[in-house]
This record gives sequence, structure tokens and C-alpha cells, in this order.
Amino acid sequence: MAILKIPFTQFLLAAILFIFSGAFIYFALSAQGAYDTALAERLTGCILLQVEEHGEAWYVRTSDNKRYYMKDGASAYTMMRYFSLGITNADLAKISSVADTTEMNASTSVCSSNSLAERVKGEILLQVEEHGEAWYLDPEKCRRIYMENGSVAYEIMRFLGLGILNVDLEKIEDGGSVLEETDSDASEDTTEEEVFDPAAYGSPHPKVVSDDIPSCCSHPYYHSIYRASSEDALEWQVEGVKIKDHASVPAIIQLDDDSYILYYVDGSYDTLDCQVSETGETFTDGNCTIYGFTEERAWDPYVVKLSDGYWRLYFVSPPDGPGSTKIMSALSTDGISWLQEDGVRFQIDDLAIIDPAVKKMGDIWRMYTWYEGDGDGSSIMVTATSSDGLTFTEEKQFDAGGGIPEVTQLDSGLWGLYVCANGISLSTSADGVNDWSSLSTMIAPGAGQIVCDPSIIKTNAGDWMMYYKIQEVH
Repeated sequence: MAILKIPFTQFLLAAILFIFSGAFIYFALSAQGAYDTALAERLTGCILLQVEEHGEAWYVRTSDNKRYYMKDGASAYTMMRYFSLGITNADLAKISSVADTTEMNASTSVCSSNSLAERVKGEILLQVEEHGEAWYLDPEKCRRIYMENGSVAYEIMRFLGLGILNVDLEKIEDGGSVLEETDSDASEDTTEEEVFDPAAYGSPHPKVVSDDIPSCCSHPYYHSIYRASSEDALEWQVEGVKIKDHASVPAIIQLDDDSYILYYVDGSYDTLDCQVSETGETFTDGNCTIYGFTEERAWDPYVVKLSDGYWRLYFVSPPDGPGSTKIMSALSTDGISWLQEDGVRFQIDDLAIIDPAVKKMGDIWRMYTWYEGDGDGSSIMVTATSSDGLTFTEEKQFDAGGGIPEVTQLDSGLWGLYVCANGISLSTSADGVNDWSSLSTMIAPGAGQIVCDPSIIKTNAGDWMMYYKIQEVH
């Protein structure tokens, strides 16, 4: 069987040459059965590009010889974690690496001289003794290439892809959704490497009671979380019931079973933790943990639901001394056990940007974060955009009149930006970027209070809930 190996930027040209000259190398097909098992076995571990369509990428998984659609960076990252094979540093060092796809394409095959690489070629390898760094082992060259994150993995796999015709692709069984495949209780072939287990990929983020809590009152230890409810997210009824003491910067989500998870910065640990609730009113300890953790602390949590059933947690990694903060991320299927994702989602040199809020708006992800002005008391909002929710690029800076943003789409279709200003105040915009309205107070502070840090959701029942912090000022 002959396979044409083409870089992503040339696959369309290859398709055109095939149509007009017949020069495209054709895959051999079996005439027996709905699927060609021999073809699937020959292509196991390969990335296939549909040259007759728009270059859609498919990964042929080594364990079942089925093809899985790699739509974008998020799906590529999912494959990196679900389909990976753990490997020790000692064994990984026995496999030659390349710096980039150009070097991979120019290299010679070492499959015949490296028995270990030959045995695991086509696999996605995770360094279990480090922080779960992912490597793709090219099945033709038996050399590995580093996949820093989902976006990088997506581009690497496409540039190392093999062109394939639709008729041949259909001869390889479609494995369906990655999440459905790995979560299926009916499957008798589920193996340990198919289960999303963040605890298998590195250390948990530390939760150590701090013996260096500063004096009152700006530290999370002196904050408490409260709740308000609303029918339209415009008029709020304050309930006055303390949800969690010694906690700040809340973030609330509701699961498909109608239960809730409340994330916050625990003032005793000065890092992230969570509580769970069936009703959203009374909470118990949830013990949320980020595994593969590489930072000092996790601040300012914000959680979004992805289309493939995962949850993504964005959080701030504070600097150790003067310098810029980093906004990081982690993935979870249950909202409790998280696996830190490689790389930095967003950062601005020399600026302490904090409190990210992230929303999917059409085809893009938009992040809102902020920083304090240079000694003038202003709050500068920063928006940044991303096509995959992983790599954000700065879009705009503006004075929103307040900080610590929460963003949600209101029932009217307008985008609401809630900030800390005279309590919790709201501004609206048609596109979520421009022409923000004047601020209107939603929840005013009581005497001797700072009311701030709103987290807002529209519940599965259709009403609205806000969780926020109160700081008593002494």
C-alpha cells in the first residue's frame, strides 16, 4: 500500500493534482465487509486528512483501530488525555525527538532500529513522572514531537497528516465522541488508560493552612460568601444567609443533575477549594483538587462548560514577588478532580491581571479580566479573544468603572457586565465589547461592608442566582 504524506498547507494542491492528473496515490481497499480491517491496521496511529473536503483531521487510535474526529484544539487536547499511554522518563529518553514538524518530515525512519519506538509508534505518550507532558510518536518515523497544548497538538497532527479519499476513510470505523467512548459503562474493553483520571498525572495543588494570614481585612480569610436570587438578573433579592465563611471570589456552576458546585479561594489555605450542594442553598465540602499542578497557588476561579462534556477551570497564578500574573486552566469531567492544562492562557507583561471571566460568543471565546490603574484608583478592563479557549490574544482595554468582572447574556439578548462599583453594578452592551451603558447598582453595600465578586448563573429551572462576597470593614 502506498500512502502520500503531505503537510497541511499542501494537501489541497495534492487533491487538485489527483483530480486533473490522477497522480494522487490511492489507498488499497478490501472488497469484503463494511469496514476494511486490514486498512485500519495499516493506518493505526496515523492522522488522516480528508483531501476531498476541507482537510478534516482524524486520528486512528492504536487500541481499537477506529478513527476519531479532531475538530479543533480542544478535541486534540481531549485525545491527548484520553488516548494517552503513560511512559517513564527513562523509556521516553530512548526515543529520538524532533523540534518541529519540518524536522520530522525531513528525518529518516528509526523504526527498524528502535524496538521500543516500534512497539508504541502512533501513540500519544504522557510523562507520568513529570507534569503529564504529551508527545506524539510518528508511526512512520518512530520519532516523538512535543505537544505543548491542544492548539499545538492540533497543528502538529495536521502537518503530519496523510491525505485520504472519502471512500477510503469510510472503510475505517468511526469511533464517535471521545467522551462517549471513554465513559461508556457498556464497554467491556475499557482500560485504565481510557479513563480520565487527573490523579494519575502529577501532584495535587497544595492546601496547607497558612500561618501568615495578614491583618484584617482585604485577605480572603476575612470574607464570606452570600447569595441573591432574581427572575431577570436585573432586580435582585438579597437573602442575607451566609453560605461560606473565610472564603472569597466565588464561582458557581450547576450540573446536569441540577446539583451545584461552588468554587472559591479558601482564606485558610489562600488557594482554590469548593463545596457542593443539591439545592444551591446548603453546601458541604467538595474537596476540589487540581492535579498535575505546577503553580504556587490557584486564585480567582472561573468555570465554563465545553461542548464535549468537559468543564474548564480558569484561574490566576499569582507571581512570587513583583511581576505579571498568569491565567492558567484545568480540565475536568465531574467538576471536582481537575487536570492542569499545559501553557498559559493569557498574560500581559508586568501587569497583575486578575479575576478572569470567560464566555463563548458565537465562534470565539472572550475573556474579561482587569487590573488596577497606576495609582489613580481606576479599574482597567481587558478583553481577549480565542478560537479554542486556550490561546487568548488581547483585544481591548477600557475603564469599566469597576473591577472583578462577571459577564452573562441577559434574557433581552444584551451582554451584562457586572463589576464591583458601589457594591455590585451592571453595565450592558449589544456585542459584549463596545458601547457599554452607564453603571446601575444591583446590590448596594450595607454599613461597614464591601460587597463584591459576583458569580451569576441562570439555573436549569430558568431563574437567576448570584453568589458574591461580603467583606466587613473595620
